[in-house]
Parts: sequence; structure tokens; C-alpha cells
Amino acid sequence: MAYVYFFTIFEQPLPDWGIAIWDEQGVCILTNETRVLTDVQAVGTNGSDSAGFSINTTLPGKFGIVPSISGLATGVILDGGTRPWSSQYFFSAVFNGGTTQIGQATTGGTAGSGVSNLAYHNMKNSVYALNLANYD
Repeated sequence: MAYVYFFTIFEQPLPDWGIAIWDEQGVCILTNETRVLTDVQAVGTNGSDSAGFSINTTLPGKFGIVPSISGLATGVILDGGTRPWSSQYFFSAVFNGGTTQIGQATTGGTAGSGVSNLAYHNMKNSVYALNLANYD
């Protein structure tokens, strides 16, 4: 099962009653019925060796992440001819009903034994986690 949440910025519909706030272009951006994005936290420290694809942490509760790439692995496949190989690392969040594991997934799998000149490129970036229990 996958949970998908969409957060975006759109003009807000006017409520039947209450408060409305407009920006300088006259667009309603906030009302008493608007659900405001809260409880955003950075996981990892930008520039740190323990950030990027090194992040592997567990948070109590139901969290989601802002999609982001965390690194890249590159190399050369020598089996059956020489050709380049790469795999992007991206952040993933897996909720087990009580906690959320924030870690890594890849687009091209792991290198395996058939890849030489293997190099890992860690972006050393944070990932942003949101407490999704506030939006259920």
C-alpha cells in the first residue's frame, strides 16, 4: 500500500465566513479553512558525510519526505562488452504502522560484481520530512 499526499500552492477558495488573506496581486492565499504545512524537519546536515545517501534513520510516527536525489553510483560493466553503468540514489520513506524508516532506494540497483571502476557520489544533502498524521 502506498500513501500519496500532494502539497501545493493554489489560490484558496473564499470561505462562507471567517478570515481571508490576499497577496499583493489580489489572490486569496490563506483563509481560516486553509490547512497549513507544519512540522517540517530536516533529516541530516547539509555537507556532512553522514548526509545524502548515508542517511538511514527511524522516526516515530507516520512521516513522508520531499522527493530528492541523494547520490549516484557510476562504473563500467565489463561482462559481455564494455559499457557504462550508473544508478541514482534517492530518499525513501517506509511506514510500518508505528514508525517511518527514512533511507535510500536506487533506480539502477546495486553494482554487483560485474562493475569495475565503481565510484560513489554522495550529494551530502538533507531530506525534509513531514509529519503526515497532521493531514490524515
